[in-house]
Amino acid sequence: MKRKFSKILSLFLAVVMLMAVAAPLMSVSAADGYITIYVPGYGGGLYKNNVESEENRIWPPVVDIGDLLMDAAEPLLTKLANGMIIGDWEAYGQELYDRVTPIFAELQLDKNGEASDGSGRAEDMYTNYIDTYSDNYPDGCVTFYYDWRLSTEYNAKILEDYIDRVRREKNVEKVNLLGRCLGGNIVSAYLQNGKNTDKVNDVVMYIPSTLGIGFIGAIFSGQIEVDAKSVDYFANYFLENKNLIEDPTLKSLVSSLVSFLNEIKVLGLGTDVLQTIIDGVRDTAMPALVRDTFGSFPAMWAMVPDEYFDEAVEFCFSTDELKKEYAGLIEKITSYHDNVQVKAADTLKAFDEDENHRVMMFAKYNIPLFPLSRDSMRQGDGFAETERVAFGSTCADFGMTLTNSYIDNMTEEDKKYLSPDYKIDASSCLLRDTTWFIKDCYHDYFPDVIDGLINVFYNTPDMTVFTYDEYPQFLQFYDQTDREASGKIKPVEEGIDEDTNLSKKENRFKVFIRFFTSLFAFFAKLLKGDISLCKD
Repeated sequence: MKRKFSKILSLFLAVVMLMAVAAPLMSVSAADGYITIYVPGYGGGLYKNNVESEENRIWPPVVDIGDLLMDAAEPLLTKLANGMIIGDWEAYGQELYDRVTPIFAELQLDKNGEASDGSGRAEDMYTNYIDTYSDNYPDGCVTFYYDWRLSTEYNAKILEDYIDRVRREKNVEKVNLLGRCLGGNIVSAYLQNGKNTDKVNDVVMYIPSTLGIGFIGAIFSGQIEVDAKSVDYFANYFLENKNLIEDPTLKSLVSSLVSFLNEIKVLGLGTDVLQTIIDGVRDTAMPALVRDTFGSFPAMWAMVPDEYFDEAVEFCFSTDELKKEYAGLIEKITSYHDNVQVKAADTLKAFDEDENHRVMMFAKYNIPLFPLSRDSMRQGDGFAETERVAFGSTCADFGMTLTNSYIDNMTEEDKKYLSPDYKIDASSCLLRDTTWFIKDCYHDYFPDVIDGLINVFYNTPDMTVFTYDEYPQFLQFYDQTDREASGKIKPVEEGIDEDTNLSKKENRFKVFIRFFTSLFAFFAKLLKGDISLCKD
């Protein structure tokens, strides 16, 4: 009897110990009701008549780029020559407009910013995805699909209906919201003015574009600026990291050549010519090009930063006739700007300060931005500026660190938020204790390891950037394979990165050595006959 009791007691203790170990992993299980609703960014498939099929697809557009370029080359080059020689930019601008806008014709919204032709997301994407779960979220994760062209505030209302449906069908009281890029704008609109907070537990903002993106503001306001240095940085990053050239020797030669041409001012001549072309069509063709491509999408206007907004509206709708013609669209984009964007910081702050809610923020850095705006030398993730994404971080320009005088003037408390590589001061962030920065992770990437960190946040009450040594405020992304969701993170190492804060003389010397070393390596490999110029 004693032996039997002993076995029962042992089994009981084993179960208790197992539950003790498993409890932290289950702390946000379905029993707690915190299913995550993932609100993705822009760019999902769109279809005519809301029916998903290849023949109905309007985004991504079905275009043969090779044929398009061949057909357009001669007339565009002829009119471009006239513009460069005699200043006749109107003909070139019209030709450019005639060649580009048909590609996006079926994608366009009407002048009220609405899909009156019945195009959009396939209907089954709204109805069938309620049961789509991700293995990365033990408690469950469903995706809210939406038409990324439409008004962000309209999509926020659709999100509200979707949240109610998830709560009803899954029998849960609250959900977590995870907004990515444009999805962050929708989450901000959903929460504006303190609405709907009783339905939401935690909010995660993953590289949100709520406060806008510089190059989109530059395009929409006609303030495109191209300079050689930003082109050099941008081209080198994509050549090195996007596997555009298979052979590593050829890749090194091409990327070092770009920097070499920049140093000897040849690249600058090229960007000067490009800037001349942009300036030539700025007033003649660009406003119509913007309006009749992405400018009819209220959601794209939601990514125009506040400092560009008024000029962008005036640039695209410069006459009283245009303002009247596009009154419905202007009303939608102004509503988002006035009611969501400029109030977003207050909205998120108030939500986070409520004891029933938390907000986790993610920004990225150390990747050069698109070389199209005055923001292109700022710190960023290849697409968006770190300062805007993080709601107020103080950042050094790309390739630089914060100055010694700046760091010396920081308080000891604020220095706790200084990145180990001295590029970012997070003490000025809206939510500095729950804002994480991922270094060397491109804007479009959402690696699985980030999902893991988000789950740790869900599972840890009162978690901050100081709670876990393995998850400090500044994390390095590395070991990525060809799969976008792959890769690892680790704490950013202390110290100034190589190629940072170089003087002009140091940079020139390094560029010259790198170029000629790559050139000799290329010719050596070429003479051996084993150079590969492209993928098989």
